[in-house]
Amino acid sequence: MTSIRVFHSSDLHYCQKHIEWVDRAFSFACGDATARGAELAVISGDSFDTAVQLHEPAVDAYFRRIRELAEVIPVAVLQGTFSHDRPGALVPLRTIGGRYPVVVLDR
Repeated sequence: MTSIRVFHSSDLHYCQKHIEWVDRAFSFACGDATARGAELAVISGDSFDTAVQLHEPAVDAYFRRIRELAEVIPVAVLQGTFSHDRPGALVPLRTIGGRYPVVVLDR
């Protein structure tokens, strides 16, 4: 049997109000996961706290962290509840680039 090390995170709730500590915690978790040999990252929903606009600093910070992960391991991002991850909010992640793919599961 083959095993794979998966980094799983959920309910990050990136928002302008809490951007500093949320981004710091997620950054630490991502770094720790890759240092421990994670081979895949799964972010399972509620990436944002409320409906967000793409120009907001919280969105930029979240996308930056996902891009950093994609430089090291493949990333799967799942759509959260519509009150947090509005339809279409994660679509830009499909083109964010990186050494490995970012797959957005929003259907």
